Amino acid sequence: MQLFEELNRGEVGGDKETELNRTSLGEHVKIFRSSFLQPLLKSCKRIIRGGVMANNAVKAVAKAVGEYQYPWREKLAKYKTELCKGVWGYWELGAWKQLDISGRRRARLRKEVLLAGQDWPYDPARKEMRTKRKGHKCDRIAAEKRANTAELMKKMPQMLLDYKKRRWERKMKEEDSKK
Repeated sequence: MQLFEELNRGEVGGDKETELNRTSLGEHVKIFRSSFLQPLLKSCKRIIRGGVMANNAVKAVAKAVGEYQYPWREKLAKYKTELCKGVWGYWELGAWKQLDISGRRRARLRKEVLLAGQDWPYDPARKEMRTKRKGHKCDRIAAEKRANTAELMKKMPQMLLDYKKRRWERKMKEEDSKK
């Protein structure tokens, strides 16, 4: 906020060197230059003067960066046999054996491989989803019964008429058989 006020008052203007010194940031910029930028400049000049050493240093840095881009390839080659045995472990001669690589390292290696755009064939096949319903069976049956009752209530007038008709027919048949 103070810097904005200084800019608005017009205290700033002219050469950039003197401009920074006139603001409240002037002291901080001096400290930054003396403690960080000047030592950095000196070390860069030393490396450039070395010529051959500088060339070797650049090559070493480039090599290190190039090797670091795919460290997972070496790890994958190293643990390939272990990863094929399973996710958590395997049975050998009737005894459960843990993998030589921990779950955390396995997950980290998997993540690195997938982030690099490669496929990870060591995951187990996914199981089918559960079809078993959650909840109590009595609640589900009660809902089915209520739905069935609602359908039957819609048919009730016709059912009553059919019942009365059958009863009347049976009564008529009994009277005819008595005569």
